[in-house]
Amino acid sequence: MTTRRISQSEIGCFLQCRRKHYWRYIRGLAPKKQPLPLVFGSMVHEGLALFYRGAEPRKVIKVMARKVTSLRDTVFVPPDETFDFDEQEQSILGLLTGYFEKYKRDPQRWEYDPDSDVECRFEVPLLKHNGIEVLFMGYLDLRAKSKKTGKPVLFEHKTVKDFSSLGSNDLALDYQMGLYTWGQREVTGEKYNTVVYNAMRKPMIHRRKKETTEQYFLRLSKDFLDRPDFYFGRTMPQFSPARLKRLLAWSRAIARDILDLQTKGDMTSYYPSTYVCSRFGNCEYLPLCSCGARADTLRMFGQRQGRR
Repeated sequence: MTTRRISQSEIGCFLQCRRKHYWRYIRGLAPKKQPLPLVFGSMVHEGLALFYRGAEPRKVIKVMARKVTSLRDTVFVPPDETFDFDEQEQSILGLLTGYFEKYKRDPQRWEYDPDSDVECRFEVPLLKHNGIEVLFMGYLDLRAKSKKTGKPVLFEHKTVKDFSSLGSNDLALDYQMGLYTWGQREVTGEKYNTVVYNAMRKPMIHRRKKETTEQYFLRLSKDFLDRPDFYFGRTMPQFSPARLKRLLAWSRAIARDILDLQTKGDMTSYYPSTYVCSRFGNCEYLPLCSCGARADTLRMFGQRQGRR
């Protein structure tokens, strides 16, 4: 029996656009330059991981400043969009500064192992289908226990445009947090049912024409510190066994669809969802969908690496 690993990111990609799923997960292609939202979110996650591993906030900012600067030439920018890298860099650092101040007591409120419970990978059997064992895999932002009650919780960090995801109507987010909760129940045997969901609003303040990067960072950081409730929201959704059972049934059905389609080996079965081509900014796989896997378009891509 062969083994196939499936992540929440792959499930989400398949549901969003089958053609994109084909390029990314079947052909294994990834753009050499990453979309700005992905880079932004990844850098925030990396900074938060350092914080929860015990690094002093000022040190985290210095480390992340060097890290973000090194990515200057790796960001994909659609031709019809303007882009100020320095502004984005300071936005990331300002957001981290504000978060550290808002939640500076988190390390004292929650009990966890900085080495094994921060950005930790897990995988758990999902189903067996046509001679293939499917493992669901993921990375947890943080796994902890409340020092007050002793109850286990999972942390999920998201950078967002607004706080609509703090409500109960964000099915995609609900789906991800639910599957991670189920996964930890299976892996640890503990009764996880609570997620600490951290929503961090991306700043809308732009750098002024004659403003230096340092001046912009100071102005932005002050706004984060002055209006923490505008930029940072936290909620704690609960997942009952019945709710987890429903989400698990959905994920198994989707995993079967992914395997069945992959078995066909026919790209035409991976039809594109054209309405998402520019919904979140121009899709990074649009050149392949428009022109095909020609030598000139393939030069923009490399083999997919990394956890997602």
